[in-house]
Amino acid sequence: MDRFTGKVALITGASRGIGRGIALHLAAEGADVVVNYYSHAEEARQVAEEIGRLGRRALVHQADVADRAAVERMFNAAVEHFGHIDIVVANAVFERHAMLVDADWEVHRRVFEVTQFGVYHTCQFAARQMVRQNANGRPGGKIIIIGSVCAEVPFAGQAAYNMAKAAVHMLGRSLAAELTPYRINVNVVAPGWVDTPGERALYGDAVVDAGWQRVPGAAWARPRTSPRPWHTWPGRSRFHHRRDAGHRRRADALPGLTQHPTPARLGAAGQAMRDEQARGGGG
Repeated sequence: MDRFTGKVALITGASRGIGRGIALHLAAEGADVVVNYYSHAEEARQVAEEIGRLGRRALVHQADVADRAAVERMFNAAVEHFGHIDIVVANAVFERHAMLVDADWEVHRRVFEVTQFGVYHTCQFAARQMVRQNANGRPGGKIIIIGSVCAEVPFAGQAAYNMAKAAVHMLGRSLAAELTPYRINVNVVAPGWVDTPGERALYGDAVVDAGWQRVPGAAWARPRTSPRPWHTWPGRSRFHHRRDAGHRRRADALPGLTQHPTPARLGAAGQAMRDEQARGGGG
């Protein structure tokens, strides 16, 4: 289907993982895409090439979402290139774990700058652009914040990340109330623990491979490697935030994710996962 033909989507952190999957699936549905990245330039270029093979346009733009001026420049460049923005996905994240009594403030500050304030900057410039478009006769718009079960479950050892995600969950709810008069829809999506390159870099392969044991139904979520059309998001306004989203939401509610059962791995992998949990790791 081409439900988003004529639409322009901007996705932060779109070079890998969840962001990459979303970018490709929106393109498969007809959208042109702004592919934002911070440091993975080659992977962002590859995403843009895949979007081009789908017959859609892509603009690759480097920006650190923690840098407010850089985010503003990105939105200006996107509007200059495409003329408008219809869908924005605030996906970029920075995650590091440490017990609060031992934490390095500079590391935790970076978590807040990217995971919390980066989402704030992205959403504010998205909202401003969509409100301007509304005044100029282009109604509606969609803003999606990628949240986390960590906003609801206080995993030990990741207070900064938990705090940042809880903040952006409330930001999404507040922004939804503010933008209702403009028919701009705002959702927070908490997909649970997803097998991405970032998670493997943070936890290690052994912990991630054993992580299925901590997911209800023993089903992993992984970004798809090839685009396929979807039937729910973001074209249906009934897709909304739920408190238990991280545990119970169907994986196919989020484009680019698919449930993937992982074979049972006990022994060293299972023990590594339990050791990480004891040290303060979370989902």
